[in-house]
Amino acid sequence: MHWLVSRAFRESPSAIACDVGALRAQVVESGNAFLQACLHYALGIADLHDGEAADALDHARMASEYAVLCNCPPAAALAALLEGQALLDLGRGEPARAALDEVRTRWSAQHYRLIEASAQVELACLDQRQGQIARARETLAGSLAAWPGKRGFPVLHRPPGLILRLRQQLLPAVAAQSDVLDQAPIQVQTFGEFTLSINGQRLFDRDWRGNRIKTVLKALIVEGGRKVAADRLCDLLWPNDDGDRAQQNLKVALSRLRHLSGTAGAGDLPWIATRHRHVSLIASLCQVDAIQLRETLHHAADTDLQTLIRALDLYKGDFLAGEDSPGWIVSHRELLRNLYLASVLGIARRCLETAPQLPVVPHLERAIELRPEHPGYHELLVRVLLQRQDHTLAEEAASRAARLVQAGALTPSPALSHCLETLGVCISLPIRPNR
Repeated sequence: MHWLVSRAFRESPSAIACDVGALRAQVVESGNAFLQACLHYALGIADLHDGEAADALDHARMASEYAVLCNCPPAAALAALLEGQALLDLGRGEPARAALDEVRTRWSAQHYRLIEASAQVELACLDQRQGQIARARETLAGSLAAWPGKRGFPVLHRPPGLILRLRQQLLPAVAAQSDVLDQAPIQVQTFGEFTLSINGQRLFDRDWRGNRIKTVLKALIVEGGRKVAADRLCDLLWPNDDGDRAQQNLKVALSRLRHLSGTAGAGDLPWIATRHRHVSLIASLCQVDAIQLRETLHHAADTDLQTLIRALDLYKGDFLAGEDSPGWIVSHRELLRNLYLASVLGIARRCLETAPQLPVVPHLERAIELRPEHPGYHELLVRVLLQRQDHTLAEEAASRAARLVQAGALTPSPALSHCLETLGVCISLPIRPNR
């Protein structure tokens, strides 16, 4: 019977018809309710895969009845999930939602986590079909966050790739990759120290075969890493060379970059693609913290707060900090710093309104270090701490702001002044000498 269930996951009903006929006779004759449940469960899976949702629904209900008769909770849970999936495929939205909601709530209490997570993914599909995109995103994010580890999970009774497809459709471009960041074999860190790791093995300077290919990778990252015009890279890297020479330099450098994966014993991974004179980093094979941060924060309005804070966590320091950098790197460093600082303000305000318990305080503290003269960070830090009832820390943050005001390093906004007055912190404006 287990063999039949395994075949049902990958074959059509007609392909297993002969074996089903033989088994059905034996099962019916035996009167074994558990085997009857398994038989109908296997047939239901095969029908679901074959697009015969109505037949799948009938088998799911029969499997459920026999599971009750034999008092087998796992069989009942799987049959209930299959029933909800069949209803969904039949376009019966509300009955499907009711069935899947019941699976999610009833069987989570039994710690059937894969069944619960699969039901949540099906609910996300239903929300998407009904045009409730924000709700679908939250449901999908909840199912992924609840699952241990970062590799996702197989959705029961569905072909592989459903999670990936939903991520691509529902979650913003690279934000969708945030949960699978550690799966990419090639990891590039640009915030703070520049590092490249392949399958967890860091490359050192001796592995790069010179700085040129490292600079090419940095230029690709600065330009976004997706469909970067080869001419643009040549202009950045070899502005004084003629076109043919610059193109040949780029061709050689890209070839050496591609072969870096072999240095770490990972084989030559196709992590850089060149097509129609455009160059791209393949996101499934290469993840870059700066690209992820930028693309996630650019979609902030449509992204949940936990994903946004995880993106902020990537900012461990300035972009390619401490390097003697050309102007195009310096400009990008400023762009990312300003994006980070502006995003901290917006995300902190959203947290204050809906989720003050989320870990936004470290980012407000970092923003104050980077831009102590901005009153907004001080105000939001005090307000978030007060809402979290961390009165001691709120008073310390308010006192620090007051000292900056006294030193003339901070001009208080009305909102910040109100926060300080609420805590009884006096503001003494610096005395400016008469001219």
